[in-house]
Amino acid sequence: MKTSLRYTILWCNSMQLLGEAFVLSPPSFSSPLSSVRDIWRLAAHPSEFNSKYDKNESLPTEVDIVVIGSGVAGLSCASLLSHCSSSLNDVLVLESHDTVGGAAHGWSRRGFHFESGPSLYSGFSMERSSNPLKNIFQVVGNEPDWITYDRWGTVLPNGKKFAAKIGPEGLKGVMEEHGGPGANEEFSALMKRMEPLGNAAQALTSMALREDAGALATLGLRYPKELLQTLAQGQTLNEPFLNIMEEMSLQNKFVINWLDMLCFLLQGLPAAGTMNAVIAYMLADWYRPGVTLDFPRGGSGAIVAGLARAVEEKGGGRVVTNAHVQHILVKDNRACGVELKDGTVIH
Repeated sequence: MKTSLRYTILWCNSMQLLGEAFVLSPPSFSSPLSSVRDIWRLAAHPSEFNSKYDKNESLPTEVDIVVIGSGVAGLSCASLLSHCSSSLNDVLVLESHDTVGGAAHGWSRRGFHFESGPSLYSGFSMERSSNPLKNIFQVVGNEPDWITYDRWGTVLPNGKKFAAKIGPEGLKGVMEEHGGPGANEEFSALMKRMEPLGNAAQALTSMALREDAGALATLGLRYPKELLQTLAQGQTLNEPFLNIMEEMSLQNKFVINWLDMLCFLLQGLPAAGTMNAVIAYMLADWYRPGVTLDFPRGGSGAIVAGLARAVEEKGGGRVVTNAHVQHILVKDNRACGVELKDGTVIH
């Protein structure tokens, strides 16, 4: 007989994309494809996954795991649990809305495809990647096809438009053409200062992180060199980037504005209010030789659909929409079940 919700209830209805997935308007200049229009043409066939919850259809009354919310965080959690644990027979994802994906989904109306949430991805089209979501797909499968490009359209306050190419040479060109005297030298010095922080930020895969004693095995035994590299920069990684801006005496307005733009793409904050770890990871990833940006064929919905399929493909998992969790049931200070808006109780 199954025990009642043997493990835990996982609340995952917040937007939490794993790895680098940033909000940005679609690029508007040429790319490695014949045109950036090709990117959006190829991406305009959404992969949809909607498991409608019919109130007349009975849901299970007992399961091993309940995940609340089908955003990328919830589906990542559920797909790993469903894929990796032979002892878990039932993983149930409950989504309040009629579409899975949370803030990361797409939809079509009258022949037009719309994107919600992130639209700028990197670290997916390469096999050896520090992007945690890429690592999850490498475990559970069902990864989307990735379309690659290497620049985005940029508009300056004076209305001038140009194609901002990523990678070291692209950055040098932007600074020399638009930054004015000293911009390239100032940014180059900053990149050199951030290099050890970038290496530390990317040294450990987040798949090895855990909160119990098993961390000694997944970190200390398997990644001893990387662990020491990260610990050496640990305090600095958690400090605000403002400290490094002051240390480097950044003065060039274009450089500062460029950093503010990048940080806004990352998390909606100016550079001074962003953690060093975030900026270090981004600079190391976007300005390395041969870098490309990625976009999933089928749009953001293809990422969600792949994760949802991974939850269900082993037979024990299920993703249910239109299933609003009204209450989390607690007994002896532990979650023991959920009650849906329609009164359905699942333990």
